[in-house]
Amino acid sequence: MAESVEEVSDVGATTKKTPKVMTWTPPMSACMLRSLADIAAKGVKTDKGFKEIHITKAAKALTQLVGYEVTTTQVSNHLRKWKVRYQRIERLRVLSGALWDNDQKMIVLEEQHYLGHTQDTPKDAELLNTPLVNFEYMEACFADKLATGKFAMGSNEPLGKPIEVEHPGNPIDVDSQGTNGEGFVEGLPTFDFGAQGIDATTPSL
Repeated sequence: MAESVEEVSDVGATTKKTPKVMTWTPPMSACMLRSLADIAAKGVKTDKGFKEIHITKAAKALTQLVGYEVTTTQVSNHLRKWKVRYQRIERLRVLSGALWDNDQKMIVLEEQHYLGHTQDTPKDAELLNTPLVNFEYMEACFADKLATGKFAMGSNEPLGKPIEVEHPGNPIDVDSQGTNGEGFVEGLPTFDFGAQGIDATTPSL
């Protein structure tokens, strides 16, 4: 009589199925940016941005963090949201009267100027007179380091030129925090600018 064999799942296979809509949390955003900033710091980023292999590495790091599959499309779409946020920061840093606090990574406006500007553009209030969480990660990912020569740019120095992301995937809906897709697995990156991303929020564009 043939013996019945009970199927046993692979040891260590803990990856869950990707949810239909993935909600990005602050630690997830920080993980993605940290992974790509680590790549940029090693000097392997191209002039056009990150190659698909770099986006894949970030997707693998996120998969390990959250326990379910994260796709390159999800990473590319979310990275584009952070790129738009960084471009907004660049524009605000050159406002007349704006100062840059490099210790706190914060754009500083005097009260009267702040009130006048935010009355005209209320959305900018989230980026003014408050520390910019994940700024160093964003700067490493998006600024033109060959032009500035350093990670931290002074208030009177020319801002880096934003770069494009290769293989951007599907167009994003900037009002939505969810993306669909499937993904990958692997280890976490080593890039570290300190305790960033703990109190971060997903970019509101």
